[in-house]
Amino acid sequence: MRIQVETGAALEIAGAQAGQEITLDARDDLAAILRRLDRLSAIRIRAGAFGDGSVFSQARLLRRLGFSGRLCAAGPLIPDQLHMARGAGFDEIEPDAEILARHDDAAWRRAADRYRTTYLARLKGPACLTERTNQNA
Repeated sequence: MRIQVETGAALEIAGAQAGQEITLDARDDLAAILRRLDRLSAIRIRAGAFGDGSVFSQARLLRRLGFSGRLCAAGPLIPDQLHMARGAGFDEIEPDAEILARHDDAAWRRAADRYRTTYLARLKGPACLTERTNQNA
């Protein structure tokens, strides 16, 4: 997963054009954008606080609703949450400057390398049986 820090103004949801990116708050109602999902290339979801898991719930819901564009989590996210972000369907995260100051690149790389896949992805594929067999040997 690529960790990217970028700046960008939030677009008005009602005026979203094809190929545009919008920024949502993690607690925003997704009903306002459902009819426009196919016109969006990226959605940035801003986490309200460190312990607010709604950012992950929103991402998972967007993926279930068929959004196939780029999903980015922004806000006070730490390296330990990288795996949850990946499992929820995020393509990248944009940690706040304060978080980046406390966690260097090596911390993010360790977090990315700690888990190469998600639990559900392993269950869906043949790798799950291979891993169990190897662990029992």
